[in-house]
Amino acid sequence: TTYDVDKMLNWCFDPEGNVREWGVTLGNWGGYDCDGLVGEALGDGYAFAMNGFEMAGALVPMVRYDDRYARAIGKWVLNMANASRLFYSNYLPADHQDGEEWSYVYDPHACIAHESMREFALGSGISPFATGDAITGGWGATNFALYGSSHVGILGGIIDTTEVPGILKLDLLKTDYFQDNAYPSYLFYNPHAEPKTISVDVGTQLVDLYDAVNNEFLVHSASAQTLITIPAVEALLLVFVPAGGTITYEEEKMLVTGVVIDYNSDNFVSNHSPVLKH
Repeated sequence: TTYDVDKMLNWCFDPEGNVREWGVTLGNWGGYDCDGLVGEALGDGYAFAMNGFEMAGALVPMVRYDDRYARAIGKWVLNMANASRLFYSNYLPADHQDGEEWSYVYDPHACIAHESMREFALGSGISPFATGDAITGGWGATNFALYGSSHVGILGGIIDTTEVPGILKLDLLKTDYFQDNAYPSYLFYNPHAEPKTISVDVGTQLVDLYDAVNNEFLVHSASAQTLITIPAVEALLLVFVPAGGTITYEEEKMLVTGVVIDYNSDNFVSNHSPVLKH
């Protein structure tokens, strides 16, 4: 099968022509970087916390199966995670949110996010403005929303930091809920204009570090803290493969000891076997 993955991803990101002009935001709102949020993204932006958290859960594991999108998804998650802090009361001034009084009393550690954030507050030029639909809709006493912000666990399960600011470690297995057997797999994106070296903890067992983006082993027989250099504005998809495992191929799939480590290896196959069903 050959699916137009570009088209499907553009449905997620591009608001042009979408129902409700829904997609991913671009730009600076009132001096804050607000790239990468998900919601009504044309005109005055109206983004929702839950939608960004959920889309990360869906799209981050996708790059295991199609590494062409590793750089794009890595860049998007970095921006979305950065901007998503603005849904929380402690990251915006009091006059840039409508729930600060409730939050300061009942949620002083800012654990619950506003449901949404507008590029401009309705009736004023304040930008950005954390808010929600609950009060105006008459179905809640506050625009802090457990139904939306509880989904931050999805994002939190995926994301870890590295010692280099701006370079995140994204767990590709955490939300790949129906995966077959897999070795630990992580996406690293370097947003900087120069190569950066990070330290990766690969555990106590010897592993070979395989990069599924460039179809090559970067380090053999690594253990504990291992240094990896990421080229400028590029991504690596690192798979922690048991050292010295037997490599085999099933068409484009590359396997080590019977477990797929690369679904799009450089083992080109021109004639695929048919898909047989009952």
